Amino acid sequence: MKVLDPGRVYLNQNSRLKGLGIREAVVRVPAETSNKIVEYLRNNQQGEPTVTVVGRIEKPENITTADKELREVLSVSAGIICFSPALDVTCLPAPDAPPVGKECTNPKDCAEVAEQFYTGNVFPKDVARAVELWSRACDGEHYEACTRLAAAIEKGAAGKVDETRILALVERGCLGGVAHACQVAAEQYASGKGTAKNPAKSLSLLRKACDFREFEACTTAAIRLQRGEGAAPDSSEAARYFDIACTGTGGKGPACVLLALAYENGTGVTKDLNRALAIYEKGCAAQDQDLCGALGGFLMEAEPPIGDKARGKLLSEKACRHGNQAACQWLRQVAMAPAAAPINLSAGKFTAATPQWKAARDAVVAWCSANAGKCTEQALDDLRKPADGVLEVGAGADATLTTCSPGNCPGASFVEFKRSGASWSVTKVEWSPMGD
Repeated sequence: MKVLDPGRVYLNQNSRLKGLGIREAVVRVPAETSNKIVEYLRNNQQGEPTVTVVGRIEKPENITTADKELREVLSVSAGIICFSPALDVTCLPAPDAPPVGKECTNPKDCAEVAEQFYTGNVFPKDVARAVELWSRACDGEHYEACTRLAAAIEKGAAGKVDETRILALVERGCLGGVAHACQVAAEQYASGKGTAKNPAKSLSLLRKACDFREFEACTTAAIRLQRGEGAAPDSSEAARYFDIACTGTGGKGPACVLLALAYENGTGVTKDLNRALAIYEKGCAAQDQDLCGALGGFLMEAEPPIGDKARGKLLSEKACRHGNQAACQWLRQVAMAPAAAPINLSAGKFTAATPQWKAARDAVVAWCSANAGKCTEQALDDLRKPADGVLEVGAGADATLTTCSPGNCPGASFVEFKRSGASWSVTKVEWSPMGD
């Protein structure tokens, strides 16, 4: 390594910083850090370095952890090497160098340097300089820079917030294909910020953002289409946008809840409870508690064989514990509902294939739903999927139902009934292994 003046960064002819008006930079670092930099570059540089960092090493050491430590703190941005604030490092243009960014002609370079001035990660924080460079990059058709500048102005980077300027910038970004810019512009037209309210224009921009795969915009567009905001109500087109958003987010998120509801109610699509169930199940399996809560409500409302009040209640309880208010509302409704009605059983012995056995089984599941904690999940699973079983109703006050004939399965659910007058009520539900 050629040793030049300690503490300076020299740029070779290929450095992009040459085009930004930077000829060299001063790097002020503690002696220990300087030693690590030099040692690291000595051990790792290949060919001509983009920058040469020099520092006087009084006691060269073999720093065995240099690679790991330096990779964690070293940041190469636009050709300048800099370190985290925790290491007390300041990167500054050399005293005799032109102002940073003065000569930048490449919009991409201007945008990158603007970001560093705005954050203060590489250069001393200078919001005004960042705004100037983002403006230059935006004028050079760097559309991400237009969007970034709009966000900075929204936070007061240019003094008083100018909604008209923000709108002009995000519209320009949208024309350049920046999805988020289209969504922000849509919000501006919806709320009337920087312009008159224009629901139709807002919807058009949401559609465009969705085309650019901004899935939140797809969901918003679908809701607007359902409500007829910005266009005539179109539930079919709304369902299409819900589908795009749900697929794009991997089966999770509010669009999936709304898509499942569309299939559940036949809104804009052919009613299909199995498709609705599949959407709810996929999202819940991915730990989306909103979809788990919605699945719980769906199962509590749907009729068998799709409906499952007991499982629905358990899912709703879990979702409610995770803060899902809709699930909590479902549980309040269940709590206020009347308890399961007494069961009518006729004397005799009935197998699982008979209507009497199935009616008694359904009555047990309903009883479990109305009496949380009295039925285990294992017993309920068994009741939902019986392979065999017997309902025995005697002439006295006792009756029993099993989900499996003894000796024919690894375990079975047992239900006891007691008669009161002409009606029967469930008194016990349990599951036992090996039919014991």
